[in-house]
Amino acid sequence: MTVTIRDRRDFSLDNVCRVAIGGEKVRFAPAAMGRMTKAYEAFQTYVDTHRDRFIYGVTSGGGPTAKVHKSPEEMRRLHARGNPFTGLSFARRDLPPEVVRASVFAMLAMYAEGTNAVEPGRAKAVAKLLDGDLPRIPEQGLVVPGEILARFFLVDLLPPRARKGFEIGGANGSPFTNGMGALAAVYAGRRLALAERVFALSVEAFNAPLEAYDPALKALWGDPYEGQALDALGRLLKGARTKDRRFYQAPVSWRILPRVLGQAHRAQAQLADTAAISMRVIASNPTYVPPAMADRKRDPHGKTMSTGSYHNAILPPAMDAMAASWVDLAELARRHAIKLHRGDISQLPDLLIPEGQNVGSPETTAYLEWVPFGFVEEMRRLAEQPAGLLSPVEPAASEQDDISAPGEFSWLMERRVAHLFDHVLVVTAVSASQALHLMKRRPAPPLRRFLDEIREIFPPAGPRALAPDATRLTEGFTEAVEGAAGFGLPSLGRRPAAARRAA
Repeated sequence: MTVTIRDRRDFSLDNVCRVAIGGEKVRFAPAAMGRMTKAYEAFQTYVDTHRDRFIYGVTSGGGPTAKVHKSPEEMRRLHARGNPFTGLSFARRDLPPEVVRASVFAMLAMYAEGTNAVEPGRAKAVAKLLDGDLPRIPEQGLVVPGEILARFFLVDLLPPRARKGFEIGGANGSPFTNGMGALAAVYAGRRLALAERVFALSVEAFNAPLEAYDPALKALWGDPYEGQALDALGRLLKGARTKDRRFYQAPVSWRILPRVLGQAHRAQAQLADTAAISMRVIASNPTYVPPAMADRKRDPHGKTMSTGSYHNAILPPAMDAMAASWVDLAELARRHAIKLHRGDISQLPDLLIPEGQNVGSPETTAYLEWVPFGFVEEMRRLAEQPAGLLSPVEPAASEQDDISAPGEFSWLMERRVAHLFDHVLVVTAVSASQALHLMKRRPAPPLRRFLDEIREIFPPAGPRALAPDATRLTEGFTEAVEGAAGFGLPSLGRRPAAARRAA
């Protein structure tokens, strides 16, 4: 399959999934190629007409040398030398391949309508980079204004510029923040759906009263996102047994589920909204406004603007808010795992030990509830200071570049917090599974397949080490969220993405 780009509207989150996760190719439609050709030709006339004007990176140097005017002939000679600053960043880990693909896809948004005055052949070449393997880019050491350090890794893969032609805004932009944010939004929606399944399973294991999830609360609360949470829990608990259910209220951590999940839905919706906007934004420095978009009488050849539009100020706070929601949900999940093991509260066998056996029995998940403490504390510390705050430190020896774009910080933090959350969800899921096993109860029909899939990887406790199964289930949870198959959880046991790539 191939994603066809006609204009910026084609840079949707669905298409990000197809390209970044599904590995699909990308091609520009003839209409987009026609716009790029007209804009490129108009820009050559614009440069000839404004030879004495400062056009950043075209008739001037870049960064600290932006105040140095250069003739078009001088700039052509400089372009012929190529870029001497390739491959400066380094780290022990690389960006995931899907992040690099999403970021390259985001770069194409700056070309599709001619606002980079890119030579159409080079635009096609950037799109064709997505046909195969992309360069390995380090995970850290990339945070600078305009994301130029990350883009340096792609420069050598591009064909040379047309000998006599000029383009604009080729080095500055926010495609990596945009691509990271788009994937974070997609993964957050899937992870939230997974969390709702685990929490619904915990409701069934605890035998909690169902009135805390009554759809009548939607009208009383009046919040659409809490309404989404109530709807989700209602679907998952449809057909749940009502006979012999706990007759008095469950602890707070069960009763507030719809409200805390509602806040997570709000954070995910904001993240998805800002990611969708960011994928379609023209965010380069400078930006060229082609004649088709400009005032033809005043600017018959278009115009240029030197701006800071490449600084994405909306996605980092949205990723920070998503990370904070994972911390809150993780704390609820941890409390559930603990309470499920406390017989005096849960009305289940104490420590989930089978009747007639003691704490030394291998058929229990006792002490597993201890494990999430470290995960949740690390999550909390990562999320305590929003990564999207602008740093008070100047990033470089440059009179121009005094504020860095924090997108990568926020993405790294949200990703780490989300992966730790997967660990916590596993502990709650297997604790709920163990409780249902001991009580010989089946959950509501919509949860039964999910429970069966959990038990294929992590069967009820027995004489074995539990950690290997928990690790495989965590990999299965993460793969269900981030894998190419999307979120349906038909096969939690499929190999994780890293193993597939290694093979």
